[in-house]
Amino acid sequence: MALSTRVLSIFLVLFLGLPADAQPVEMLRVAVPSAPTVLDPHKAASPIDVAVAGELFMGLVTRGADGELAPGIASSWDISGDGLTYTFSLRSDAKWSDGRRVTAGDFVAGFQRALDPKTAAPYADDLLMIERAEDVRAGRRAPRDLAVSSSFFGKLKIILARPSAHFLDVLARPISAPVPHHVTDGATAFWEGPDSLLTNGAFMATNSEDGFSLIPNPHFFDALATEIDRIVFLVAESASAAGRFVDRGLADLTLGFPFQMTGNPDPKVFRTDDSKALYSVAVNVRRPVLAVREVRHALAMSIDRESLLRDIAVPGAATAYKIVPSDILDESVSPPAPYALLLAEMRGPIAEVLLAESQISPSVPHSLRLIYPQGETHDSIARYIASAWVPLGIRATAVGLPQAVYDQSLFTGDFDVALVAAPRASASPMVYMEPLARTAGPLNITGYAEPDFEKRLEAADRELDAAARPVRFAEAENVLIQDQAILPVFFFAPRHAVAEAVQGWQANAHGIHPLRFLTLH
Repeated sequence: MALSTRVLSIFLVLFLGLPADAQPVEMLRVAVPSAPTVLDPHKAASPIDVAVAGELFMGLVTRGADGELAPGIASSWDISGDGLTYTFSLRSDAKWSDGRRVTAGDFVAGFQRALDPKTAAPYADDLLMIERAEDVRAGRRAPRDLAVSSSFFGKLKIILARPSAHFLDVLARPISAPVPHHVTDGATAFWEGPDSLLTNGAFMATNSEDGFSLIPNPHFFDALATEIDRIVFLVAESASAAGRFVDRGLADLTLGFPFQMTGNPDPKVFRTDDSKALYSVAVNVRRPVLAVREVRHALAMSIDRESLLRDIAVPGAATAYKIVPSDILDESVSPPAPYALLLAEMRGPIAEVLLAESQISPSVPHSLRLIYPQGETHDSIARYIASAWVPLGIRATAVGLPQAVYDQSLFTGDFDVALVAAPRASASPMVYMEPLARTAGPLNITGYAEPDFEKRLEAADRELDAAARPVRFAEAENVLIQDQAILPVFFFAPRHAVAEAVQGWQANAHGIHPLRFLTLH
């Protein structure tokens, strides 16, 4: 949409009261694994609900078109020398979708609501580095005791219990969204319907025939730069199906799928991020047999990664024997799994010995359910891995599921082992390891809980010396490698289905592509 048309549209909405959809519509069609259902930013759990909440709400910090952290509702901030006190200055032009100004008090109310155990926010543990957050989260202290406060001059102060290198990243997530406390005390009822939802991000939600769609928030501080008039969601059962939607002109891009590995490699349809994501086998350690570390090592070492990638073409893939890519955490400080050093012909016999300790053998087999998202490449990988386990006495039934059903199975723990493509990649080791921490909420699908890992990951996050931080992260990764709660298989370059007409989409190292920066031409 031309700038002059955008100005006219906003004028009609703000001053004449005409609905935004009374104007010519530049509609972005987004293929998703399931229709977004949760509008509450503090209660969003699934990948698609979290992504949509990020379009509706903006925190103190946000993500730019390049995926990098950028000022959001906060125009600037100061961090104390000990890394414990953050003081934010808020934008004077930040407003809710009803035209009321976003205040520091809105953020105070937001953090209190997110950590209030009554809210049951799935990702509230992301905020546990805030002073007294542990006690508030556990119900030992009232939400008002949280060390987040607003000053007379409109500044927001947050005091941490410990330094955190990734605190700003957390502030860019929906769990850190503010609450419009001029109309609500944070009661659940406020968030129930699209048309009653006040937002402070680039978009608002509105009811539509298929549930709801997104329309621009005319009071957003950068509304003139938002060229998309409406965002609608089209449900596809798999990443491959979503890619075909784009290829056939039925959708403009995909959202909420971990990655796209199959389909037309034409760059006019598929675009690749500048990052390495991890493809792994997640192990449900809540299962008695799989709780045994030796069993997990046996499963891991029996996968011939080199042969797998020779037989199954995965663009930009490289074998993985560790959690974090070596160009991020060098193998000199964070070596790969010990079985990586074994000759291929040695791994099978050693795996048999490890399984024998749990009374598993070809004559006394053990059955597992291996789930994966539907798709030709996933299907091939699942069959390959299942066949590799047969000689050990592991009978894995491979089950391909629609993406939404697969996601639900992961979140509820309804699996034994699962093929998992990391939803994000980054230059930070934290992104690769955080899903295995107790603070990861629904992302910790394995049920892994190891105090030594928690202690070492927290030590890395609290390390103020950037040069020393990789060593701390390596110590945390070493625990994961020894425990093998996830079995790394390969690293890959994430690919996304994006129509040629979509402009503003930038490949980046984070796999984050905010919709408000996109245009159609």
